Amino acid sequence: MARAAVVLRLMRHAKTPMNARKEYLGWTDDAILAQALPVQSYAQHTIIGSDLLRCRQTAAAYFPHATYIKEPRLRELDFGDFEGKTYAQLQHNAAYCAWLDDPYAPVPNGENFADFLQRVYAGFLTNARDKTIIMTHGGVVRALLQRFAPKEHPYWHYSAGHEQVYTLIWQHQQDFEEARRCTYLLEEHIAAKPHMSKKS
Repeated sequence: MARAAVVLRLMRHAKTPMNARKEYLGWTDDAILAQALPVQSYAQHTIIGSDLLRCRQTAAAYFPHATYIKEPRLRELDFGDFEGKTYAQLQHNAAYCAWLDDPYAPVPNGENFADFLQRVYAGFLTNARDKTIIMTHGGVVRALLQRFAPKEHPYWHYSAGHEQVYTLIWQHQQDFEEARRCTYLLEEHIAAKPHMSKKS
């Protein structure tokens, strides 16, 4: 493969106590669990990420010498009445079941999904450059992959795990500048080798 014009990476923050309890975590400013996170080998001087503490802490552990630039538009979805609750607590809630079937279904007292996508895309397109690393949340990673991955898939298709890195590669600068889908997508566990998919 010839040298790519634009390469950038999406990373999700490390687990927090609320994540460990499998509670929905949106705008609550939960700190990450006490854990040893491996310093990453990417030559990175600047990280763009959510303004929430869990993202800043994760970036500081993975990239201790990088500058962190806070971008509030890369926050997680505001889960409204679902915040802090688990699937077991919500599984019989009609609004919750509707939302699982269709993320555009309204979240009581939460954020409109179309508004969420609009702010995430705006935050991404404003800040994304070649070799950018974006430190953010599971919902934001899903939203960006739904929009920019080589092939179109539903929002819930992507797992966006805490120890996954998604590398998006645009082979042509113009495609990136015109906000087209990337050419290649690499899914990599932090301690594993990447798997590459290509636009068909």
